[in-house]
Amino acid sequence: MYALYPTSSICTSWLLATSLVSGHMFISSPRPIGETAVKEPLSPNGDNFPCHGASLPTAGGVKMLAGSTQSLEFDTGDGANTAVHGGGSCQISVTYETDPALLKDPQNWRVLYSIQGGCPSNTHLNLDGVFSSPAGVYQGAWPCTNESTNGVDCTNSFEFKVPEGLQNGHAIMAWTWFNTVGNRHMFMNCINVDIEGGDASEMDSLPGMFVANIGNGCETPENHDLAFPSPGQYLTTKLPPAEASRTSISYPTTTPKEGPCVGSAGKASDHQAQIGDQSDPTQSPDYKPQQSGQSDMIKSNLSEPPTGCSLKVR
Repeated sequence: MYALYPTSSICTSWLLATSLVSGHMFISSPRPIGETAVKEPLSPNGDNFPCHGASLPTAGGVKMLAGSTQSLEFDTGDGANTAVHGGGSCQISVTYETDPALLKDPQNWRVLYSIQGGCPSNTHLNLDGVFSSPAGVYQGAWPCTNESTNGVDCTNSFEFKVPEGLQNGHAIMAWTWFNTVGNRHMFMNCINVDIEGGDASEMDSLPGMFVANIGNGCETPENHDLAFPSPGQYLTTKLPPAEASRTSISYPTTTPKEGPCVGSAGKASDHQAQIGDQSDPTQSPDYKPQQSGQSDMIKSNLSEPPTGCSLKVR
């Protein structure tokens, strides 16, 4: 099911006056381990890092070939998982450790892929509003691949490469997310995998996992997209599509420069000079405070559509 579109002006009025129940995002691909497929962030004191404290498997993972391309996609809850907090930045990491004490050390998790901004969305706030696109109006969290969205107020998907230089064998993969807007959190889902066809040549160059907002002395700033201090050589900066970017708001980026926020960079990882801090777009003389066609959500107790109102699904 995708977004519901009104077939009359009566329906439009009802849709604009209806609110969604908001839920956080979690990944749907790669498929996470059951106990870690949760929407809640990690505990602020870090006691359930990693993987929400789940008992992690030591065998039987999904096979991933070194050098292969994998998809990162998000569970939208049929439109209900709208709490994307202005997007943010995220990483894909992997560990081969099985000792619970060693799993708590971020340096035992090696980053395969970093996404700066747009994870899981480029929307300015949450997806609980009513949005406009060339196809009409829509409401809720829907993949940006749905042609009925405007390409900004929707959930992005990504492709990431499993490095050819990974170590073979059983591993736990993790998706970690640092939201841009709202309370400072770290979200984490974990995946059971088996790596095949790697030669372990890149293991020393992969940076350690970035960890923040869980009582470790590092906190990410609000209203800034995080630029990872050590993103690794596989990095994507996700901006809105060219046409949509004309009316969207992009957050400035900030890179932690010192202290507990800065983890191991790996021997061949030095991309801070390439990224740097981007200037605040609100200080630009061309800045226009538009929000991707997003209108303010009108609160209402209307739980049922008006009589005679029909909706079509796209």
